[in-house]
Amino acid sequence: MLAPMEELQKNYRNAVFDALAHYQFIESLLKDCITLSNKIIHEKTKDILGFTYSEKRLNDKALQALCSTYMHLTKNKSLVGRIKSAAEHRNNIAHEACFENWKDRINNIDAHKLHEKGCSIKKHADEASKMVGELLKEYKALQLELEQLTRP
Repeated sequence: MLAPMEELQKNYRNAVFDALAHYQFIESLLKDCITLSNKIIHEKTKDILGFTYSEKRLNDKALQALCSTYMHLTKNKSLVGRIKSAAEHRNNIAHEACFENWKDRINNIDAHKLHEKGCSIKKHADEASKMVGELLKEYKALQLELEQLTRP
């Protein structure tokens, strides 16, 4: 037996929030990893190239654009592929979840359907959480590399 509709709606909203928070964290980590990568490139090539970069340009980029940029900087192509795929889910959740929840209430969606929707979004949030962990490892490795390059 499923939980009462009110609890299912609450779980649905929590799943949406959880997923969007993880996607936002991925965006932020991608920006940080790109910035660190560019700093490393600058440090390694400063005596022979006039390599410059702008952190400000990253602020306006969405998840897919950040992913496309990071694809050229990382060896972890598998992670980049998963993030690109996740960007589509993120867009669907961000653009449709709120409206869908409101529409479902009006149309009296049945509990099983709402439960399925919530479980699907929760699954995407869990996958995004794993990507956050992988990006954090990459961030730490980049941080360490930059520290070694800039150590006097």
